[in-house]
Amino acid sequence: MLAAVATLLRQRGLSDAGLTLLASGASVQVYRAGDVVIRVAAPRPGEAASFQSDAQIRRRLHAAGQPVSLPLELGALPDGTFYSLDTYVHGEPCADLSEADCRALGRVLSGLHALPCSGYGLLQDRSDVLAGCAISLADGLRSRLNDAWPYGTAPLEQHPLTREDAASWPRLWTLRRELLALETAPAVVCHTDLHAGQLLWTRAHDGTRRLSGLLDFGDAACGPAAWDVASFAYFHGWKRADWLCDGLETAPPAREAALMGVLLAFHRARRAYSLSRPADLHRAQTFLTLTLERLTAHADESA
Repeated sequence: MLAAVATLLRQRGLSDAGLTLLASGASVQVYRAGDVVIRVAAPRPGEAASFQSDAQIRRRLHAAGQPVSLPLELGALPDGTFYSLDTYVHGEPCADLSEADCRALGRVLSGLHALPCSGYGLLQDRSDVLAGCAISLADGLRSRLNDAWPYGTAPLEQHPLTREDAASWPRLWTLRRELLALETAPAVVCHTDLHAGQLLWTRAHDGTRRLSGLLDFGDAACGPAAWDVASFAYFHGWKRADWLCDGLETAPPAREAALMGVLLAFHRARRAYSLSRPADLHRAQTFLTLTLERLTAHADESA
């Protein structure tokens, strides 16, 4: 693959000096050469690479002045493998985000959530409109989340997240109706995977940080804005998620975000179990505990 990418660069009049593999994800491999990156489709079993919808989002956000990588070209390598040639975004991930950092990200996500869209779930890979692959939130969630009770197939008592935690079953059963009622929330374009590696930051001379790049819209989906709040909370904690909401132009109710957090805990647990990652399973279980505590604190918001 490296040789094919080098050839592509030379054909475009770009230097392949220093060409290196920058990252490898569930659906793409990312190479860097100077001020450009090449994203090449390399999906694992059960995964799919999305290029047109990803590029469409980035073009729209870039035109609005948001910090994203600009797509320069989409195409296919001689073997038929799809690629995207993009500008390189300078910056580094940060695991200890401040209140100001979180609010800044919230403002960028507001731009994403404001993009017109239709349907639910993972975006269809097309260049003209942003459209989910499903006509209902239930099916849309299933397109992105792996066996997230009560939308999945595993009974609560047998799910990897909860089968060793019978004490949580009664509490979760009381939430079932609310979880299924999330379909009434308006659908927006959500990033859905806001871990630290997706957020690049640069530091100014005065020591303040600036968000230089929101990366990878390959898993973008149409759903409640609470989806992004819950995703951020999973990786950065609920306190920072509250700060994120302070920066959102239209923040979802705290309880709605916590309900989405329950779904993400089930999704992450199933994924961890399938990949034999006990530490990730424990992380999902811990997140569920914290999220249930949050739901108790916001019980007055329930219908």
